[in-house]
Amino acid sequence: MTASSALDASRGRQIRVTAADPAHSDDPRRLILRDHVGAAVSRAVVGALDQLPGDARAGAVVVLAAHDYCVTMIREFVAAWHRADGKPRAMHSMALESSRLLQPLGESGWLGRATVIVSPDRAREQAVRWATALIATGRAAHVVVCELRGGEPGGLVTAIAVPLSAVESGRAT
Repeated sequence: MTASSALDASRGRQIRVTAADPAHSDDPRRLILRDHVGAAVSRAVVGALDQLPGDARAGAVVVLAAHDYCVTMIREFVAAWHRADGKPRAMHSMALESSRLLQPLGESGWLGRATVIVSPDRAREQAVRWATALIATGRAAHVVVCELRGGEPGGLVTAIAVPLSAVESGRAT
């Protein structure tokens, strides 16, 4: 099974949450929608964490593939730069910080480790490979892989999260 198909193979365990894509809003405050995307990531990841056994939730690692989101935010930053004659507001540069996508997750009480992967055309595959490597090397017993897909029909962003664990991969913990 390829890394890319690992998320698809777990379709029955996928948690999908959709939010408005900031790039498709005419609202001048469209960067505020970024917070809704972070909330969608949080809800999807929490749903996947809830599928893990017992107290495994607290020590689970989250790997987030966020290429589409980051491209959207870079485009918005460049547009804001041009609208403001090279002097965008601080909120525009803060939108570039992909770790903000995980902020609502931290506020939900989860205090584990996380990695955000932003890689053109390969973030999904790299996120799955990273997660399986963490499990295979014993660095994590449970990992949630979350893919943030932009450009969905209707100007939506979808967060898709799947829990992976050492028990499922054949590695005893």
